[in-house]
Amino acid sequence: MKFQQKLVKDTELTELYTPTQIEKLYGYYFIVDCWHHRVLYSEHMYDAVCDWQVLDDITLSGPHSIASDGEFFVVDNTDRHQLNVYKLVNGSFELIQVVISVGSRPHKVVFCQQRKIFMVLSSYTQELYTFVNNNGLLKLHGRHKLNELSGVYCRSFSIVNYDLLVCGANGDICTYDIDAGFSFKNKITISEKLTGRHGLNEIAFIDNEYYLSATPSVLLKAKCLDGFTTGEYDVVEFPVAMSTPYYFSSFDNATWVCSIALPTEFVQQENEQASYIIGMPEKNESDYSAESNRVMFFSPKANDKSITRKNVYPESKSGFDSYAGVTLSVFHPAKMVEFNNEYVAEHYFITAETNLVKGNAAMKLKMNDLAIYYYHKVKEESDLLYRLLNVNIDIIKRRANA
Repeated sequence: MKFQQKLVKDTELTELYTPTQIEKLYGYYFIVDCWHHRVLYSEHMYDAVCDWQVLDDITLSGPHSIASDGEFFVVDNTDRHQLNVYKLVNGSFELIQVVISVGSRPHKVVFCQQRKIFMVLSSYTQELYTFVNNNGLLKLHGRHKLNELSGVYCRSFSIVNYDLLVCGANGDICTYDIDAGFSFKNKITISEKLTGRHGLNEIAFIDNEYYLSATPSVLLKAKCLDGFTTGEYDVVEFPVAMSTPYYFSSFDNATWVCSIALPTEFVQQENEQASYIIGMPEKNESDYSAESNRVMFFSPKANDKSITRKNVYPESKSGFDSYAGVTLSVFHPAKMVEFNNEYVAEHYFITAETNLVKGNAAMKLKMNDLAIYYYHKVKEESDLLYRLLNVNIDIIKRRANA
């Protein structure tokens, strides 16, 4: 799916509203502008936001993060419980695949270099999904239930050496061994006095220190993880008051922190919420010696158009019409089979022999081991994990026979 190329200044939303992540991936800079339901990108970090390009503001609902293996650029489409997969084609990004039913509110995606897999955290179900780049498409590789965080809302995770650190909003940080099938190692619990009323956002290991963010207005760092429980930590001062740090990233000799809008209970009016991104220089970087923190992008107040956009999702939310020609992946997470000591999902593929039962009954599908199917239009969005209703059967046959 090709998008019309446009700059931010060519839209009605020329500022940021709750940016959750800024990242540098393969020569491009990205900002995930969560409450504007869009992702922005630029080849030049220091361009004003209005001069950045819009990657996608049509199919996303409340995205939080982006990751890449150099070929795929994967975004968690949080409020649709999906993953969007983009590819750079002739200098512009195209949506090539949508992975459906990735838990409940996938909240963070990371590419693990050591295992060459994408990892995605389902915030409400406390599950870690892993995906592989398989012949030009993203395929589910495994699903791991994080039982130690059962029932706890989880906003993020980080990879530190060969361990996975998962943050629970209740202050729990659980460590899992990546190379041992994500087996549980240990857990620490950080006091609510530190994590704030709304809990942990992220824990990151940058420049040999652990950074911790929480809502509202908590930003700490410590030499070791236990320092957050023993009191051996430092408070990192924000250059702007009334803000909430969110995800961290490290590139261009600095640590970057996105600041999201405060929860409405902390402000008199919704338009008082500020959004900005700061850069904290790494040690011994003379280029930044004049400043301890750099405020790169600052949106002091949310205007009425931003607030409306936050509360009114993109038009395509009600159906898949805008996804014409995009590959959809459907997998059955309840049917995991062991293969080479890994657990992989049974995938569905619609064939020409598909039998459609009209009305409320589900489709009867013949399955094979292919990971994907193509379609052009679904008239009504349904639970595609178990059923596909009201499908144009002629289109399916034509695609299957192609």
